[in-house]
Amino acid sequence: MRTLVVLSMLLCAVSAFRLNEIRPLGRLNASPRSDCLGVPNGAQLPHPVNCNQFILCENNIGLTLTCRSSHPHFDRCSGRCVDDILVCMITDCNGAPTPPPTPTDPPTDPPVTQPPTTPEIPTVSTEGVTIEPEPTTTTRFVVPTVP
Repeated sequence: MRTLVVLSMLLCAVSAFRLNEIRPLGRLNASPRSDCLGVPNGAQLPHPVNCNQFILCENNIGLTLTCRSSHPHFDRCSGRCVDDILVCMITDCNGAPTPPPTPTDPPTDPPVTQPPTTPEIPTVSTEGVTIEPEPTTTTRFVVPTVP
């Protein structure tokens, strides 16, 4: 019986050690995700936005975990939390940089309103035009129209 207890304790210690090696410890943010459909149990996916988080897949359900402050960045290549921020910029585990994430929704900036435009009034030159009174005794003047 004593041997069985010791073996059980040893097995638990080895399992816990392996679990720590495979699954970085983190704070559980209870937010199930659907990213893990068809993904093997225990798979760890990088979080799509936060480099200090990763998604742990179990039974086709993903849970968002946060890396510890001593190793705050998730390395998608090793599947571990590390202290090197450069792992946030790697996409294919061969060192290629990651472009910044593309927003899925268009920005919600207010539309830019243009100032009202005043229609341009054509100018007519009056150079060389003489305005003369009508041949009657009125005091009205007639402005000739320019064709």
